[in-house]
Amino acid sequence: MNVAAAEAPAEEFNQNWAVPLFMLRPPLDPAIAWRFSAPSLESPVCQMPTTGQIDSPVFEKYRTLLRIRAVPHRRNWEQVWLLAMAEAAGVLKPGMKAIGFGCGTEAMPSALAHLGLTVTATDLPADAPAAAHWIKARQHSTEAAQLFREAVVEQAAFAELVSFRPADIMAIPPALKGEFDLCWSCAVVPHLGGVDAAVDAIEAAMSVLKPGGVALHTANLLLSSPDTLVEGRLNTALRRRDVEHLLSRLISAGHEPWPLNLYPGDEPADAHLDAPPHALPHLKVKAGENNITSIGIAIRRAQ
Repeated sequence: MNVAAAEAPAEEFNQNWAVPLFMLRPPLDPAIAWRFSAPSLESPVCQMPTTGQIDSPVFEKYRTLLRIRAVPHRRNWEQVWLLAMAEAAGVLKPGMKAIGFGCGTEAMPSALAHLGLTVTATDLPADAPAAAHWIKARQHSTEAAQLFREAVVEQAAFAELVSFRPADIMAIPPALKGEFDLCWSCAVVPHLGGVDAAVDAIEAAMSVLKPGGVALHTANLLLSSPDTLVEGRLNTALRRRDVEHLLSRLISAGHEPWPLNLYPGDEPADAHLDAPPHALPHLKVKAGENNITSIGIAIRRAQ
């Protein structure tokens, strides 16, 4: 495996990272399925973004659908991983029902409607205190029309298949429970206020699924320390121990997480830490004293 700083060209990759030992060990809970090999979007699991995935045909297929750039950026990878994982899990089929939390102004509802799914998009109620930041940033929605992407889906299909309702992943309305084949959130978990809130929300969101339904979430993953706590209203990163704790809780509840694969990639860009002012590649990021990437977490609800 080649993740050492010395092998990254200095003129291109001037902030370098080498995989820490705590990322290499198997999970402490033997019930957590584990692998450590180059992750792919053809057979995705709980994994991190890598250059190999960005260069894959699956990334090209879904980034084209989403109308996002073909660049090594972790947020672009998160959106593509969600679709690739949903396809691999068998829930990206016409007629299936999907719900998204914290949709903001993302293209995912339009992409799912293009593929024939019935979509319930949600965002925080506009009067919720936490919504103020996203409203100011123009990343908040209050109606389905704000989520329509003309380049992604025909308007008639969108109008037929996509609905909107305000909802908070931290307080899921009873009417939504047990209704959906697919539940997703994209970069919502880092903004829930802390690690405990993030873990609780992912577990609680399982309630919206039918038996055998699939939950997909993307989150920030801390790479620089096994112990440092990085949390706040707008910038929480899960530690490896938090991910394992979450997966153990889900397994104890009878759910089935996909295997955990923390292989960090073996290309020069996979050893690059993007520091301010940010540029590409942006797969691993230096934020103050912390090194952060993304992780996709996939769980099937108990049958």
